[in-house]
Amino acid sequence: MTTRKNAGATTSPRRRCDGRASGRRDHLVKLAAETFATLEAHRAAVTVMRNDRGYPRSLPGGRFDHLDKAGTEIERMWIEQIERGQRAGCFRSDVNPAPTYRLIRDGIPGTVRWFRPGGRIDTADLTEHHITVLFDGPTTGTRTTRRA
Repeated sequence: MTTRKNAGATTSPRRRCDGRASGRRDHLVKLAAETFATLEAHRAAVTVMRNDRGYPRSLPGGRFDHLDKAGTEIERMWIEQIERGQRAGCFRSDVNPAPTYRLIRDGIPGTVRWFRPGGRIDTADLTEHHITVLFDGPTTGTRTTRRA
């Protein structure tokens, strides 16, 4: 008879993660969805940050210091989720969380150049596509993602 305590030892890491706190992966999906939502709500700000990130920093008086603080906090949240996922066995332990976060992050603001609110694709579809490519890659095979 298998006890509940050791039942997880015979299941795959993906299956264990999907049932654990909604899966660490789901946390990243939600963070990505929130980030993509900013493209619609704050398109001009995202464009400025994407194209001229250094300019606000160069202005006197520290008027835009909050942007660096917010960026640091956002990075901390993402890295923390990746690390938690690694500890839980949901994410690969052989990848560095900081560059992983940056690779995920940098793919999002670049879409501001071509994404059009009200166009053929909405932010939910954009998030789904980004997550699918991120977790499953563009290669053929079994799809492991599901709609957030």
